[in-house]
Amino acid sequence: MHRTLRCFVLPLLLAHAARASSNWELVGSAGLSDGSGICCQIEVARDGTPYVAFQDQSTPSIRCSVLEYRGGAWSYVGGKANASNGQAWYNKLAFDTSDRVYLACRDYAASGRISVRTFDPALGFWTNVGPGGSSAGEAHYTDIAIAPDGTPTVVYADRTTTPADEATALAFRNGAWQWLGAPGFSGAGAGYPSLDVDAQSVVYAAFADANQPDTATMTGKATVMRFDPASGAWSVVGTPGFSPHGALNLTLAVDRAGAPWVAYYRWHAEVVVMRFDGAAWQRVGGSASGGDAPEVQTESWRQWLSLDFDSQNAPYVAYQRYLDGNRAAVRRFDGTRWSAVGNVGFSAGAADYLAMAIGPDDVPYVVFRDAATFQRVTVMRYAPSPLAYCSAVVNSLGCTPELLATGIPSLSGTDPIWITATNIVSHRTGLLLYSDGPDRTPFQGGFLCVRAPFRRGGISDSGGTGSHDCSGVLERDLGPFLRSPVAGFTPGEHVFAQYYYRDLQSAAGVGLTGGVRVELLP
Repeated sequence: MHRTLRCFVLPLLLAHAARASSNWELVGSAGLSDGSGICCQIEVARDGTPYVAFQDQSTPSIRCSVLEYRGGAWSYVGGKANASNGQAWYNKLAFDTSDRVYLACRDYAASGRISVRTFDPALGFWTNVGPGGSSAGEAHYTDIAIAPDGTPTVVYADRTTTPADEATALAFRNGAWQWLGAPGFSGAGAGYPSLDVDAQSVVYAAFADANQPDTATMTGKATVMRFDPASGAWSVVGTPGFSPHGALNLTLAVDRAGAPWVAYYRWHAEVVVMRFDGAAWQRVGGSASGGDAPEVQTESWRQWLSLDFDSQNAPYVAYQRYLDGNRAAVRRFDGTRWSAVGNVGFSAGAADYLAMAIGPDDVPYVVFRDAATFQRVTVMRYAPSPLAYCSAVVNSLGCTPELLATGIPSLSGTDPIWITATNIVSHRTGLLLYSDGPDRTPFQGGFLCVRAPFRRGGISDSGGTGSHDCSGVLERDLGPFLRSPVAGFTPGEHVFAQYYYRDLQSAAGVGLTGGVRVELLP
């Protein structure tokens, strides 16, 4: 006979009062930099470590500093203000498949040319990728992505072209930077050039196209191009200037299915997100900023618009709320509308130079220059626990399973960590799966919501009050598995769990619940 669930809910809520709320939380302390910072950027490595880069104005050289968050503290990567050779603008971070970190920026030590550097853990310092200042001349609005084969690829507005500021892209191959196509491949001024690479190493670039102006704002509409290695040429994805508006602060990202997306601002009106469906560009939802009027700056080094995806391929955007003192907000498209992620306007003051990244555990992080800490750099995240995610399979009786996590998820304690599924077909055997990451891999009519390689958390029988109804409950204590010396979990990490069970009357003969994420305590 299964336990009554109500008696296990309260301890979990008490243990996770901050996590279960709608509030964003600080990562480390507010104002973590020694002085003010601008051109902030954030990325999360594949091992879950967040990194931030910013122009460090606490030093006379105002070069770029990069910090990483490990073991509950921020520390400099390669020393303070050593990530760039000189004064750094448009800082962008990227990681290769081995979590080696790269920085691209407009580097004043190289007369404003683009500079790409990487941190060498064996040497303990930053080194140039190719020559310092790899572009022919001044580079603006720099961006970088690392292809699956490890090739660093950059794009920038090229001040040497005629007309000026056409988009130029470079890839570092065989020890040298090589043009992708011809310099100035956009054929006209390219505002806010942005770059991404898909899983097949196809390079996409987006820009506000001066050849396709919005007559109302005189800002270029969005154009996206794709590079074909076979022909050595760029081609337009869809139609040039496809956006209905001028694309201020344009950004591009390729989703987990390989589709390119763009996001851009409409001045104090809305954030617009569009996706290429294979034939044409389609708008996703209504205003991606909901009812908020977003702040926007004409200089993209002052504020970037961020677009990223979680393991379920749901898009997120981060922006400043113009009518709320330029405080930070993040929204996620839930398939119908752009819903707020936690509380909107969550920063204590204005969140300038705002950037966002989604970690491999689906936790969104933001970095910004924090007006509440005298313009120092602050990092926040949204990580409620427990958190349901992914999609359950409707079973053969028409019931949708629900998954709960209850108990005290302490790695040093002895309290149970119950993973409980309700609305299960009665008297069926179920297997608990768990992992250190989320997923959404199609499997037997549903989704595997835990990332491979996953582990088995034991078998249970659903029981139930009827012979064949939805009164079944699957329940396992995950605590002994997580506390095993060979489990490898540490406090602060997340565990992800899901049930797989027999449902012989269904088309696939099995059932799958959704997933649940739990943050592990000391």
